Amino acid sequence: MPTRWPIGTATPTIQSTDTSRNIAAIPTASPTPAVFYRTEHVETFHGPEGSIVVEADALFAQGKYFQAIPKYKEAQGLVSKPSHVIQNRIGLSYRYLRDNEQAIHHFSKAIEINDISAGRVNRASVYFFNGQCDEAMQDAQAALTMKPSTGVGFHTYAEAHFILGQCFILNEQYELALEQVDLALAIAKEYKFSDERVEQIDVTRAGIEGVAEGSVYPEDLLLGYASEDSNIGVAHFNEGRYREAITAFLSAQRLHGKPSSFILHMLARSYILTGDFESGIHYFSEAIEVRDDANNRVWRALHLWDCEKAVEDAYAALDRKPYVEPGYHTSVEAFFIVVDCQTLNGQFEGDLADFEDALKLAKESGYTPEEISLISELHQEALELRKEQETPTP
Repeated sequence: MPTRWPIGTATPTIQSTDTSRNIAAIPTASPTPAVFYRTEHVETFHGPEGSIVVEADALFAQGKYFQAIPKYKEAQGLVSKPSHVIQNRIGLSYRYLRDNEQAIHHFSKAIEINDISAGRVNRASVYFFNGQCDEAMQDAQAALTMKPSTGVGFHTYAEAHFILGQCFILNEQYELALEQVDLALAIAKEYKFSDERVEQIDVTRAGIEGVAEGSVYPEDLLLGYASEDSNIGVAHFNEGRYREAITAFLSAQRLHGKPSSFILHMLARSYILTGDFESGIHYFSEAIEVRDDANNRVWRALHLWDCEKAVEDAYAALDRKPYVEPGYHTSVEAFFIVVDCQTLNGQFEGDLADFEDALKLAKESGYTPEEISLISELHQEALELRKEQETPTP
């Protein structure tokens, strides 16, 4: 079994989400304060209901949606007629709690009271997350025919275009998806959306382009709750909370429907870091079944107890397109898995000139001085073994 690995460790990245001025988008962690969506529809509350709405708004802003809902409903009971604002905020509260049926119900009530673009976008978002893309697209298209609600950091047309783009992705209509996401991105930049929101749209755009170029696999274009849970899993992973990461990744895979190499890969790494190597190897193997690439092969090889199997994975990785990140290169990792296993067995069969190539790749990929030094040590060990092998026995 390799004993010095990994030399480099690729760090997963998280696709950020943002509340976007009360357009429905679940935060990556909970509770997270929500931001109220500003529209031209203004309501004032007087008397007891006014103080109750203020209390409910405070709970809502703190992410305490379970507590906010009964307060909003209490306030609605004291108001003489149905309130667009209250119904909208009840809908948002249910949306953040992932009770989609109740969210749709209350957003529909808000639309009945006042049919504006913000309400259509909010309901479209829930339809999308509920797997009802036909309904989501109808609401998004309706929002685009209405006067937009706009301001610094928000614009309902951007959200409507983004929802349409996501639905086109699910329908594997990537050219149409790219058109819509480009429109959303242009508006988001013009109206100075938060960096996190712009990044989310930009990441989706890059994913669509990657599918067209063949550099991104369609099964890893995570959308809806699968994307949110995957992001939560990555956040937990980066914080060292591996059991919480496992729970999030398992949920993401269940919601995504089809096997995702990325989710399975991260599940495997999370299990490895809890000490459950059997489950880790299992999920690396499942990831390889979905996508037999250099990265999945290297990571499984790093954690196999059997050097023969580890070397087999390493050679397979070397035959595939390398995966490179700052401080990590699959060809470097794979080559030295082979070297380490061979030196552990007291025999080196490789070409010593390959060390120069590996060292060059490591330096170009941003490996640390300590890691470069380790490569040099392994090179020296291999040289000594080669000399011993070539020295005739007296």
